[in-house]
Amino acid sequence: MAQAKRPNRTFEGRKTQALGRAGQGMNLSGPRIRQARLDRNPQWSQEELSQAVAERFGLELSATTISKIERAERSMYDFELRALCAVLHLDANAVLDLPHPVSQPAGEQ
Repeated sequence: MAQAKRPNRTFEGRKTQALGRAGQGMNLSGPRIRQARLDRNPQWSQEELSQAVAERFGLELSATTISKIERAERSMYDFELRALCAVLHLDANAVLDLPHPVSQPAGEQ
């Protein structure tokens, strides 16, 4: 039997964009999410992380989806990053490799 052809998801006039730097895949934070999950004591499986996110935020992220995020094969929405960081007790700025906000001197805005 012939294999189904994947749909062409490119649109006329739309330029393709590289996401992240070469070799980084679809997100920057997936490997840090994975490391935090593995560093827990006791260590969580992807299924346990999925259940924790569902219980705390009502967000459905399957173990397969988490695996793809961790391998940077899938991008993630900001609310997914927020939920994963909260459950794993991570600072989102650190996960995204962003500097912490610098406080402004009094009187300046």
